[in-house]
Parts: sequence; C-alpha cells; structure tokens
Amino acid sequence: GKVEQVGTPDEVYDKPATQFVYQFLGNVNLFHSRVHDGLAHIGDWQVAAPEHNTATDAPGLAYVRPHDMDILRASDANTAEGLPATVRDIRIIGALVRVELLTQMLSEIVEVELTRERYEQDLFQIGDQVIIRPRNVRVFLKHQAT
Repeated sequence: GKVEQVGTPDEVYDKPATQFVYQFLGNVNLFHSRVHDGLAHIGDWQVAAPEHNTATDAPGLAYVRPHDMDILRASDANTAEGLPATVRDIRIIGALVRVELLTQMLSEIVEVELTRERYEQDLFQIGDQVIIRPRNVRVFLKHQAT
C-alpha cells in the first residue's frame, strides 16, 4: 500500500487529496464532467473548479457527498443553479431521509441525504420533478485518477 494523505480526520474528510481518499471515507455521488478554464461542466450545469483554471476541455469527475446536496421543487428553482432530476425512491432511516434520484440530462442515479425535518418541509414523492443543487463539490481531472 501507499499513503494517500496525511492530516487530521477533519482535514482528510473535508479536503480529500485524491479520488481514492474521497471514496474511501464515505458515500459519494460521482458526476462525469468536462473541465475548462476553472469550470466543471456537468450537463448544462457548471461548478467552479479554480484548482483547474489551466485545464482546457479536460475530462473530469466531480464528487459530492449525499449530505452536501439539496433538493428543490422544479417549480421553485432556476434550473441554471442545479440539475433537473426525478425522485425514484425515498427511505426514511430514523433522523435521516435518503432520496434516490435520476438526473434528467445525465441519466445518472444520485443519492441525497436530508434531515427528517428538512424532508417534512416539502414531503417529496416518487415521480416528483426536482432540481438538485450540489454543494462542496470537489473536481478531479481524469488523468489524476489513482
């Protein structure tokens, strides 16, 4: 084996240095993207990736943890600020609610974790059209894969 990253538990979890570390420390959603001039393009949506400001149309992977995503009703959101999706499954697990979605542009399955309190504000149903907004996105270029 090899050491992938050295740091405190919070540093390693919050700022994983490699894709391996990111995936090793919990569930993740993975979005294929194109990275150009510091922006990762995920379908029609884009996210800042300033660490890759010299990349030119490079294949990338954007990682987001399920609890670092939010869901809004499609009628209440601007699609430019997120990804359109359809609710496929809802599992209430104690204080958490796991919502499985299918992105409309990318045809990828995404998992979002909400607090039960947040879920009860909107009471999403299977089949609902929503917008998902990833937060704390970490982008890696594909040639950096480990």
